Amino acid sequence: MTTARVLLVDDVRIFLEFERPFFERAGCVILTASTGTEALRIAREESPHIVLLDYEMPGMNGDEVCRKIKEDPATRHIPVLIVTSHREPAVLERCQRAGCTDFVTKPVTGRELLEKVVRILQMPYRVHMRTRVSMEVSVGLGSEAVSILGYSEDISESGMRVESMEPVDTGASVGLSFTIPTSGVRVQAQGVVVRVSDIRSQGTFAVAVRFEGSDPAFSEAIRSFVEQEVGR
Repeated sequence: MTTARVLLVDDVRIFLEFERPFFERAGCVILTASTGTEALRIAREESPHIVLLDYEMPGMNGDEVCRKIKEDPATRHIPVLIVTSHREPAVLERCQRAGCTDFVTKPVTGRELLEKVVRILQMPYRVHMRTRVSMEVSVGLGSEAVSILGYSEDISESGMRVESMEPVDTGASVGLSFTIPTSGVRVQAQGVVVRVSDIRSQGTFAVAVRFEGSDPAFSEAIRSFVEQEVGR
């Protein structure tokens, strides 16, 4: 499928910002709304691939917003996932009657939400656990292997995010070299740049790299490190 557009609807901005990075790292385009009315407008104008609704919002609760989405011929095809802190059968029944595709109860992790979205939209990739990490990364560019120095902000079995002072073209093939913090093992990998963001406030670039052609030993080393850090 094309890049998934995910509409996050919640009146609590902290929760929105908590959810956002998990979806952005999966390559999703994030749309946000803080009220039901705003959500309905964006749903009609942007036609997102999925809507994630908080159940309790000012003006209209999530089930009411969901019902209006499903009543509108222009938006009724959009899957709706409702996030609620309520576990009472009556509340969950209202969500189902409104036509929601699925619901999840709080507390909820960003990974859990992302896995639900992947399942509903049948995204053709695996969701990997990732962890924040601070380590120096050497990035080789092109046939001459020109190296730039950066620092990784997070890493998973599928890729990593590197902050660099130098811009890198999206789609560029790169060679990565870094030391796994816990083991001290120096590893090398090939990757492709999938996204570059200009962090203007810091004068740096956030470079998202997807690992490619990694051997099993490399994948296992990264997976073990991530699982160890996530489990802490």
